[in-house]
Amino acid sequence: MNNLNINNWIIKHNLETLDYYSESETIFAQANGYFGTRGTLEEGCSQEIEGTFVNAFYDTEEIVYGEAAYGYAKNRQTQLLVPNSKTIYISIDGEVLDVEKSIIENHSRELDLKTGIINRSLKWRTNTGKEVLINTERLISMEYENLMAINLSLKPLNFSGEINIKSGIKRDKLNDIDENDPRVSGELKYSLNIYDKYCEKDLIIAKSKTNNSNLGLITSIINKVDNVIDREIEKSDESTDNNIYESINIKVVENEVCNLTKYCYYYFDKQDRLENEIDHKIKDFRELCKNNYGYYKESQEKYYNKFWENSDIVIDGDNEIQAAIRFNIFHLIQSVGKNGKTNIAAKGLTGDGYEGHYFWDTETYVIPHFIYTNPDIAKKLLEYRYSILSKAKDRAKEMSYKGALYPWRTICGEESSAYYPAGTAQIHINADIMYSIKKYYEVTEDLEFMISKGFEMLLETSRFYADYSDYIEGRGYCINGVTGPDEYCALVNNNTYTNMMVRYQLKFLVDFIESLKANDKKLYNDILSKFNVKIKEIKLFEDIYKNMYIHYDEEKGLIGQDDAFLNKKVWDFKNTPKENYPLLLNYHPMVIYKHQVIKQADLILSMLLIPENFTYEEKKANFDYYEKVTTHDSSLSECIHGIIANELGYEDMSYKFFENTVKTDLYDLHNNVKNGVHIASMAGSWQCIVFGFGGMRQIDGVLHFNPRLCDKFNKIEFKIRFKGRVIKVSIERDKTDYQLVSGKNITIVNNGEVIELVKLF
Repeated sequence: MNNLNINNWIIKHNLETLDYYSESETIFAQANGYFGTRGTLEEGCSQEIEGTFVNAFYDTEEIVYGEAAYGYAKNRQTQLLVPNSKTIYISIDGEVLDVEKSIIENHSRELDLKTGIINRSLKWRTNTGKEVLINTERLISMEYENLMAINLSLKPLNFSGEINIKSGIKRDKLNDIDENDPRVSGELKYSLNIYDKYCEKDLIIAKSKTNNSNLGLITSIINKVDNVIDREIEKSDESTDNNIYESINIKVVENEVCNLTKYCYYYFDKQDRLENEIDHKIKDFRELCKNNYGYYKESQEKYYNKFWENSDIVIDGDNEIQAAIRFNIFHLIQSVGKNGKTNIAAKGLTGDGYEGHYFWDTETYVIPHFIYTNPDIAKKLLEYRYSILSKAKDRAKEMSYKGALYPWRTICGEESSAYYPAGTAQIHINADIMYSIKKYYEVTEDLEFMISKGFEMLLETSRFYADYSDYIEGRGYCINGVTGPDEYCALVNNNTYTNMMVRYQLKFLVDFIESLKANDKKLYNDILSKFNVKIKEIKLFEDIYKNMYIHYDEEKGLIGQDDAFLNKKVWDFKNTPKENYPLLLNYHPMVIYKHQVIKQADLILSMLLIPENFTYEEKKANFDYYEKVTTHDSSLSECIHGIIANELGYEDMSYKFFENTVKTDLYDLHNNVKNGVHIASMAGSWQCIVFGFGGMRQIDGVLHFNPRLCDKFNKIEFKIRFKGRVIKVSIERDKTDYQLVSGKNITIVNNGEVIELVKLF
């Protein structure tokens, strides 16, 4: 991206001009999973797309259909812009620092991926010739989820006197939207209501509430400043911008540094509870402010040191790729919910695209990264799914089925997708979540989670599938009228990905019940009794997975993506202009649905998730066919194709897909990074390395590796956490080394050969 200087750990942004400024706001976004803020400047500028977001802080409004039908999603859920607490204005002799008008030199900022801290510096010369060096450091604490800290230092170079700092809480403006692009956020009829703002000693508080979702938010700041002459509170008119600032005049001495540390605090809860909690929360905030900025900087460094020890990927041979993969991993840890009550949105906490909704992206793309690097975080993501299980049960009942059906897109647990052919019809969401539960359980052997939460989710979603499936004579169990991952083929019969994933889930359920029976008869009896599971029902689950229909075209020698796909006319790719992609923005669904054209990995995704379902010959034949009709109009697609291409020995194709995936956001390959990062693609780049170049698969609880390193790299290193062990994998062109860093000896499979890893020291 223009104006960016990128190396392994530091991303430097030249702010001498403001070209590509909106895009850089996303690149420099900071978050901790609880809240996040875009990388705008403290004083702002006219080009900014400001945004501060609190994970799962949303409002609702009724979805208005031109022609509604029974069971359609009823309410939109939209993540709200919350008050911007990082605002700081600096003025000298009445002249306000303005990056678009003031005389500024050496203006740049750096994002340190090792710590998540942004450091910005500039020299400002006023119209009267006064010069001052300005530095800011900003962090959002990973240890203290409600806290952001900003340290501002001022050093006058040729004068002594007064400088005014105005630091406060500013109501965010609504951003412009593209009504024709379904991937960006729609605008609510209203925004967040700041209903009270006041000062309590040295602390400024703004209280906000939503219109319909019954959520309340506290935004608070404390300014700690050197050399204060005087300070006062300024409130703007509620009918205009509804802002509140502390105006502070400070005394400065030539060539001496004067500091301001600004502490910012966000907390939300149900509105009726929040009023009772405010005094307690403000007390907590005051306690946090007793520590100086250096304390939080050190805390941040310690957190990230531990994180990178588990999660870093080292690439020898390409500095751009090295920086890009670290950037992607960094944004994953920033945006992921870590409290069991929140998840990770498609845009993380970096923009308002997709309205802050959670999708299957979490389980299929993001959770694998955390399962193998930070399994405690993976567990929290699955606990979120458990927290909305009751609503998934309600949804299944509304749909006239037993069990539970998870929402395709949601924040609070209710379905929020207004277009059901590409929403509710994607019932594979259940199996995607259960797939992650299975992998989590195999990696961690966390039986307590399975008994307390996982089993109920597994059982209830399996009950839905058992009720939804139909036994068709001569075929077996069919799943009709659904949409698979490929949203260019909607409402099809027997989407193979869906059928295979359901079969995989049901076998997991039956096998888990059998393992309980064999190992703990009392627990087996207790859990069957608790959830009213009858032997007849278990037999039904077993019968379905053993007799699930998979479409196979004998004449073509291919597995059908669904019953009809191979009988459709192939899309006219040759005569489709480049500017007409993505197709969803340029063609009516009825035009797309009638053709052989694929938006994103579908059957190919099955080859990655359930590799034991395919022979090598089947993978090759089907990949060769389906790749030619795939547009990759979704950022979720190329990473999957790259992994399978690597497995099949298509080295150039594999690298191209990987490069496009890993550079998606840092290099703005889709020209839309200003709307936020692509979280699934970021996680997919990690998968490209571990599952692609590393060839790692987890089959029946055993790690298999088939490494294949492309000639662009000399070496790749990464670590995997598995069953209480940490395994370091070092891949070179002609050899792969495995080191057991911690834990007991373990057996793995490398290129088909069983080997035992032994800890040497």
